[in-house]
Amino acid sequence: MEATKKAKPSCGDAISNLPDDLLCRILSSLSTKEAALTSVLSKRWSNLLLSIPIFDFDDTVFLNPQKGRRKNVFFKAFVDRLLSLRVETSSPVQRVSLKCRQGGVAPDCITKWILTTILLAFPSLQSLRIHESNEWKFWNGSASSTRTLKSLVYRRDSDCCAPKPCVSFDTPSLVYLEYTDVVADKYENLKLDSLVEAKIDFNLTAFQIMRKPNSSGFVSGDVTTFFKAIRNVKILCLSPDALEALYYRGKMIPVFNNLRSLSLGSDKPHGSTFIFWKLLPSMLNNSPNLETLIIKGLVHYVAKGWEDLRPISRLCFSWDDVSASFSSSAVEVLEITRYKGTCQEVNKMKHFLGKLSRLQMVKVHHKAVNDEEKSRLMKDVLLLPKASKCKIQFMKETV
Repeated sequence: MEATKKAKPSCGDAISNLPDDLLCRILSSLSTKEAALTSVLSKRWSNLLLSIPIFDFDDTVFLNPQKGRRKNVFFKAFVDRLLSLRVETSSPVQRVSLKCRQGGVAPDCITKWILTTILLAFPSLQSLRIHESNEWKFWNGSASSTRTLKSLVYRRDSDCCAPKPCVSFDTPSLVYLEYTDVVADKYENLKLDSLVEAKIDFNLTAFQIMRKPNSSGFVSGDVTTFFKAIRNVKILCLSPDALEALYYRGKMIPVFNNLRSLSLGSDKPHGSTFIFWKLLPSMLNNSPNLETLIIKGLVHYVAKGWEDLRPISRLCFSWDDVSASFSSSAVEVLEITRYKGTCQEVNKMKHFLGKLSRLQMVKVHHKAVNDEEKSRLMKDVLLLPKASKCKIQFMKETV
């Protein structure tokens, strides 16, 4: 009988026999609060808590309507204690999620957790996402000593905030950058040589647009240094505001030798028609190996009558320059979104199809409401003269 009992291990023994790395993966699938409850089981489980690669802090699991303030204190103490222990033991973390209700935790405490503890304490952090609102501002503009960081997403909701004095990216291993912010006064210490994909959405304040050099010749808000730093990217997405920042606050457009895919514009009706067509030739000429060109919302850049407007001389440009850049471009795939088939759009499609001699595929995401309208859109495009024997696909806009 006794031998039989020994032959049948209990449930607890079976779990204890699992290797530490598997237990850590199991604990990582739980909220960090739930994972922390296992630390009372034994010293081994307590040590496992200091080795799990994923933290998921959520103050709602501490929420008790009758003891709100007290629960906030518990949450703060819990995060402080656990992060401090990880710093002391130098245990790496791969991903950290922090969710706090507005007003639940003081902003300076959040800032300490993000900047002091997360950015500086975890040498193996690979992915970081920061989303600031008008009320919550965490990032001081410096991303440094993060040599394992592969992906960085920074978004600021408001474009009315004051620009950061300085922004630096000391991130030599970064391969993905999504950056939405008001243009900083200056950019320095930019180590982005490994960057593969960048999505840039800059915002300029009216004051930045009109600002002139100071007595020493320095112009705040110059984005030239930033764009030089990302010149090795293979995939680049620029919002309409980013194009305006490059136009007003960029001394030159660097050569993007590695660029394979370029996306310009936005699916929303936004951006300057003049600036789009002014910069497009330079972007194409400075991207000698470009294969795919994506124009989001072509309809936004063909407003009726705009070609006859000349508000200031700097906004003037020549269609000869546009045509020449198309003729020399290596673009093989052209993708157009939000296509409505207006006369102005058809006219611009004529430029693309008639000049892009290496074009192999054209993808048109249309906004037709019925089959009859779709047939009209297709017919108008298919009858246009083409500089190459390219295929044309029409797809219903999904969003």
